[in-house]
Amino acid sequence: MKHLATFWLSLTVLLFAVIGCNEPALVGGELLQDDQIGIRYTDTVRMTARTVPGDSVRTFAPAVPLFSYLFGHLDDPVFGTVRASIYTEVGLTQVNPDFINDTIDQQLDSVVLLLYYDTMAFYGNWNQEMSIEVLELAEPMDPLRSYFSNESIPTGQSLGMRTFTPEKLNQADTSLGLLRITLDPAFGQRLIDLPASAYASDTSLQNELAGFCLYPNFEATDGLIGFGLRIQAGGLVLHYSQDGEPGSYRFGISSSLLAKNVRFETDHSAAPVEAFFYDDQLGDSLLFVQGMAGPRVEIEFPNIRNLEGIAVNKAELTVYAGSMAEDKPLLFQKASQLYVMRENTDGNLVAVEDASLALLRKNLSIIGGQEDFDPDLLVTSYTLNLTDAIQGMIDGTTTSNTIVLQAYVDDLYNRTINSDFLPVLKPERPNRTILLGPGHSTYPMMLSLTYSEVP
Repeated sequence: MKHLATFWLSLTVLLFAVIGCNEPALVGGELLQDDQIGIRYTDTVRMTARTVPGDSVRTFAPAVPLFSYLFGHLDDPVFGTVRASIYTEVGLTQVNPDFINDTIDQQLDSVVLLLYYDTMAFYGNWNQEMSIEVLELAEPMDPLRSYFSNESIPTGQSLGMRTFTPEKLNQADTSLGLLRITLDPAFGQRLIDLPASAYASDTSLQNELAGFCLYPNFEATDGLIGFGLRIQAGGLVLHYSQDGEPGSYRFGISSSLLAKNVRFETDHSAAPVEAFFYDDQLGDSLLFVQGMAGPRVEIEFPNIRNLEGIAVNKAELTVYAGSMAEDKPLLFQKASQLYVMRENTDGNLVAVEDASLALLRKNLSIIGGQEDFDPDLLVTSYTLNLTDAIQGMIDGTTTSNTIVLQAYVDDLYNRTINSDFLPVLKPERPNRTILLGPGHSTYPMMLSLTYSEVP
């Protein structure tokens, strides 16, 4: 028995010695199986990174509108200013309404535009005075085409204006989250006086009333608000009397068949972010991503083809959030998640393979990228799975060795996401994050690569 115990002790020591000599022990036990002995690990893949200005984003595709439309004039101490204006068509909720009956006398009482808040889209210090001006569109929109955030639509006369503070408004109005804007009575009378043919279809109405622009008529503040234009109770309400009896009619704006657009006018001049655009050296330390049509980050892996002949088991990009002296981190929230894209041969941004699979399966854990705060180190990080994307770069099956990080917005409304809105719902949220680059001295951006050599 003594010799047998000695034999098993020696065998155990020998096994630990053999395991200790293999590189897989550096990878982590969760990545290893009993029969995995050829796995290698590296975190020294070379990267260069830069911040680039944001491009326009799609805000409407036929029958696929956004839910939340940002409104306001934001002054961000790091990213600069952005003005968000909204355009929308108006439609009928009922053809041939009662008030078009020429044999009955109608008397206008009022005409009111009802806008419902999307409080989940409020950002920064939104509890401050704002003014909204309602302008009539000078020409119709086209619900059969897509609209982008850099497009403006000609406007005509001003129909009304209201100055309000969102929080106080919620307490004062009978309906929580409702903004009422009383419009010019002459406009209401014009609606009553329209010929009956104008109320036969949405198209015939839009020949007389193309729609509205909601314009932020105030200086920049520290916050933005959102309007839920898909809420059916919103719209234009005409109040009238007919032979002494009160009546009302609501023109809708919520239908997905009505074109809508939000226009972002950005100005980065004199903002800290402007100095970082297209600069790899500055990008080695700090990078910037923002929702709406804000900046994005390009990351290049210039020597990735040198790894040709390996099979990638796992590739994870870890990026840390940083700050600047000018920032107000308690006021301007970080992006809740990052999303990864790349340019295709046509120069258009498309989701990388891992991100596309995550959307297809409705499982964000496939791509990762969620905001993760470490309470011990007091740092925020994002970890993204790039296994398929990196393998494609190594094999040369993708034409670009560059990926694009965008601010991502999780869908809170359980919608079916159309590929036209990749990166997902970016125009619906203004959240932004300052990121640390690959050359940062304490928390550098890093690609952790676990791989096997292919015989």
